[in-house]
Amino acid sequence: MKIFLLSTIICIFLISCAVETGGGGFRTDDKEYTKYLLAELKNKNIIYTIDSEGFIKYDESEKEKFKKAQNQVQHILYEGSSSKPTKPEDTEFLVNLLKKNNLEYYILEKPDGTWVKWYPKDEEHRQKIMLQVVENNFSKQMAELSDCKNPCSKKTSNKAVKRD
Repeated sequence: MKIFLLSTIICIFLISCAVETGGGGFRTDDKEYTKYLLAELKNKNIIYTIDSEGFIKYDESEKEKFKKAQNQVQHILYEGSSSKPTKPEDTEFLVNLLKKNNLEYYILEKPDGTWVKWYPKDEEHRQKIMLQVVENNFSKQMAELSDCKNPCSKKTSNKAVKRD
């Protein structure tokens, strides 16, 4: 009960601070969302401050720009298709394919590696792009296999060496 009362008082205090200064605020525990939101606020030249608890405060005059920044981050993180290529050249292939198809995309650096977030026109278009990625990977694997069939052809000699 004491914790609930204390958290209610803190919430009222934070809201009143935002109202007193004529600004707004936002806080989330999602570190990835916060990271991209702060980058988007910087891109949109939105002036903000962050308190010790991670509460992002902004001026009331920036409210519309702030909402647009939030919408953009939600679009980047939670909409569209995601792919996590295993090699840099696979990422490059996918990005070039998306550019060729005039598709919006973002490269996201996450703790588990590089992800490509992209926005196909519809499900059929998404499948078409993914099929091209699979075909490219298959072609590379077949080329690697054909290189392995003749390992001694140019790289090493088959001559036996006599040891004393």
